Amino acid sequence: VYIEDTYGNGKYVLTKSFKVTTDADFEAWMTAQGFPESYKPALLTLHKAHPDWQFTAQKTGMTLDYAVKTEYDAKANYATSAENAYASQSTIWYYMNPINFLNETDIFQFMDHNFYSSTASEETVKRLVNQNNCFLNTPSYISCLYNGGKNARNPNGGNARGVNPNVLTSMIIQEQGWTGGADLISGEYTQTIQGNGKVLSLKGYYNFFNIGAYYDTLWPGTAYETKVNATRRGLWYAAGSLTPDGVVTETGFSRPWNSIDKALLGGAFWYKSNYVDNKQNTFYTKKFNVMNGTSNVAEHQYESYVAGAYAEGRILRQAYTSDYQDLVFRIPVYTDL
Repeated sequence: VYIEDTYGNGKYVLTKSFKVTTDADFEAWMTAQGFPESYKPALLTLHKAHPDWQFTAQKTGMTLDYAVKTEYDAKANYATSAENAYASQSTIWYYMNPINFLNETDIFQFMDHNFYSSTASEETVKRLVNQNNCFLNTPSYISCLYNGGKNARNPNGGNARGVNPNVLTSMIIQEQGWTGGADLISGEYTQTIQGNGKVLSLKGYYNFFNIGAYYDTLWPGTAYETKVNATRRGLWYAAGSLTPDGVVTETGFSRPWNSIDKALLGGAFWYKSNYVDNKQNTFYTKKFNVMNGTSNVAEHQYESYVAGAYAEGRILRQAYTSDYQDLVFRIPVYTDL
């Protein structure tokens, strides 16, 4: 068996093997985990096809009814990625109900985002980007994504593991598209921000994860108050949250992101610190924050697109061949299912 410590260092050791071999044993194991009866038929089918996949029940401590209504009332979900209409309550229900996604493809929205050398490598990243004319399909991008994920460890606490680079790659593809080309990652954005008697250039900065990219007003209540769109706001964040005088005020996560490498590495560390270490370590829980108590539902969610986790999981699935082993899935369980 291959054993790793929390820093990703590992070795093979001899141990007594254990595997659930019969349907009855697996059903008993699911019951002990806390999976409801409604989950069991689909999980049993997956177990038969992939006996080395691990399924963990994430007990939310709330009803699905409560979570859906809270999301709906908060207007926290858009029906499309273009953010032009709020999702209906029935649509939110569909995408929040884990039972709808317990199949070989859609279950990847529940895959653990921590770094494990047995399930993440430059080869898995290469497999993912080697299709659909993906703009990330270069040796430099592949190496940087792998090392960025592996080394995205929080020295100030939290899980000392990094982030699965296939997860990071899927997030970028979801945010920037397979072929890329968006202003946030071109490094050639020409629009500027008018500051204190000077023009602040946003050229030469990169933001692959769309961090801080939303419509906003910079420096409100001052003579330099400026309304900006998502691209300008995202590049302003990447530049280090510039003051009207052009001074960098934020250097966390390797900012300013004035190179592709710094933007990828810093973005990976940002995601690790703000989501993976905050009990939001699957695509599902980064979209629907249901593991931090009822008061945090519809808060601190990475994206507003209601089908975001579903879409990212389908991208992530392409990093793995059908016979891949040792994958860990953390599946939410609600009290009314």
